[in-house]
Amino acid sequence: MRDYGDDDDDTTKGGRGKEASVFFTSLSSKRRERIASRLMMTGGSLSLKKNANNADDEKEDLEETLRTNVLRLRRVRVPTSALFDAANNESFEEEEEGESNIRLSAANEGGLVSGCAIKIDARNGVILDVWRESEDDGGKEKEEEKDELVADCENCLLVPCFLDAHTHLIKTHTVERCRNPTGSIPDALGCELADQPRWMDVQDERTMKTDFERRFDFAVRSALYYGAIGIRTHLDGTNNLENKILRDKVFEVFARKRNELLETRGVYLQGVCNLFLPLWSEPEIADEFAKVAAANNDNKGGDSVLLGAYCGVVGRGETNNDEARKHFRNLFSYANKYAMNIDVHIDETNDPNCCAVLSCLEAFLNDDDGNLGAFKNIRSLSLSHVCSLSLQSKATIDRVIELAKKIDEKTSTRVSFIVNPLTNLGLQDRRGTTDGVGVLIDKNIPHTPRWRGIAPIQELESAGINVCTGTDNVRDYWNPYADYDGIATLKATFEVAQLNTVPNEGYWTKLIAANSAKAMFTKLPTPKIGLIRKGYRADFILLPQARSFYELFSRPSQHERIVFRKGRPTLDCVLPDFSELDETVAVRTDAAPFLDGDVEIKRGATSLASSSSKRKNREEDAEV
Repeated sequence: MRDYGDDDDDTTKGGRGKEASVFFTSLSSKRRERIASRLMMTGGSLSLKKNANNADDEKEDLEETLRTNVLRLRRVRVPTSALFDAANNESFEEEEEGESNIRLSAANEGGLVSGCAIKIDARNGVILDVWRESEDDGGKEKEEEKDELVADCENCLLVPCFLDAHTHLIKTHTVERCRNPTGSIPDALGCELADQPRWMDVQDERTMKTDFERRFDFAVRSALYYGAIGIRTHLDGTNNLENKILRDKVFEVFARKRNELLETRGVYLQGVCNLFLPLWSEPEIADEFAKVAAANNDNKGGDSVLLGAYCGVVGRGETNNDEARKHFRNLFSYANKYAMNIDVHIDETNDPNCCAVLSCLEAFLNDDDGNLGAFKNIRSLSLSHVCSLSLQSKATIDRVIELAKKIDEKTSTRVSFIVNPLTNLGLQDRRGTTDGVGVLIDKNIPHTPRWRGIAPIQELESAGINVCTGTDNVRDYWNPYADYDGIATLKATFEVAQLNTVPNEGYWTKLIAANSAKAMFTKLPTPKIGLIRKGYRADFILLPQARSFYELFSRPSQHERIVFRKGRPTLDCVLPDFSELDETVAVRTDAAPFLDGDVEIKRGATSLASSSSKRKNREEDAEV
């Protein structure tokens, strides 16, 4: 079984000690070198250097060391939203033990608490304690225990490992063979439909890996390098109703990688199976689709497979609001039957007349039937994108918030909004938008976007609704740039939604950590993840050169990071080189036949007509 992050590159051969040496030698600043040298010694005590005469002695030494070692990181700066319960304005440690001396008032203007110490059980990989150690800031020091290893981090930044709540790992890294000519949604759909037949190609007969599996694997290794602890991907290809071989292969690859990641890294992988929304009202299609998706679910690592929908433009054209409510109810009925959670692509449009989220929430509440809570087996409802909600009136936004809060408070289901700033900043209000996906914008006329294409994060969060962010598309027909770096996604969210002063960066770090965990899990795994808190897994990212978000975001390319997993620095994760994908992009995809408008393409790159439409055509032919 593959241990993710292992690499055949010469710089990582010769054992973990050499990996550490190469890794730390690459750190340039004096502070980084000092911190890294301490962590190298710490890592050496944990697993790198052993004074042993043979392999058996080395194994015994390692096991003994891991049984006794405790690691303490001193003087780190931690975001408030990783330490405090913002809703109750108290520290998480106070909730459990009443011993913490950390106070919200200790945070600086950037929302960071300085002088924090984190005590870690390196054997079990959990956080034993978190406290403030700097006497200058009103903290207190604790004496070192026997066998405790200490690293002074000189007030560098430490953030939780991130959870990426919205990705597309199946179609990633395809931009260099299939470039979207306008960057618009219609041409993205055409490119995807044209490129999809290549996903099953096998270029390397030695490994027999399919094209999409190679790209999927590359993306996962990138995410691990950056510090992901959870990833939710949409299982594109499972909705190809004409190609069950592709569908089954996507499920096979997903299940294998889900299990590998959990067993070797403790990283959680979830997948969403989406149908074009109206197809949920076609039993000939939806029955089998939901049954197959449910068969691939696995509760061992949390509900790992969800049901979803690509909603398109709701409120006019192909789907009016009454029809949409019917389609949503059918989706919810299938999810309730199989006890699966929901994640929908919704209102990803520039049309202010489109507010599918309202129809979705109304359908879930079933108010007109007087049957509140009918879908009690659905514990999580994620609403992804929701771009056009920012174009609605305040009354409409308030109504959406009212319904979401009602679901949260009156049912067993949690509502979460997942915003995707990187992709939607590029897609929304763009030249080439057709009236089939939004408000027409002529691709031949200069047009600078007038809005940012992001959901109303501030309004939703201030009302107590759970909001988080996702990377969404990476280097494909929908977004030509980005990588699977949650910190980069956080930076983009700060900038696009102007969050840095409401109140500060530390408050909003939860968008990629605690809030993402709430969206992805109805019950957190054990040990818990997403926070820097006593009893939680010691999974976090140490940024040795950055003492603040100002420094981190001003020079992002210069900041190496040290990712801790289960209390130990992971020195074997290497950022893969793009040249690994050269073979997959050597031949261009001819998308021209799908870009001229002759092929009607629905959301989700769905070109197959619904069963009712096909049945109607057969009936008309019979009459003739």
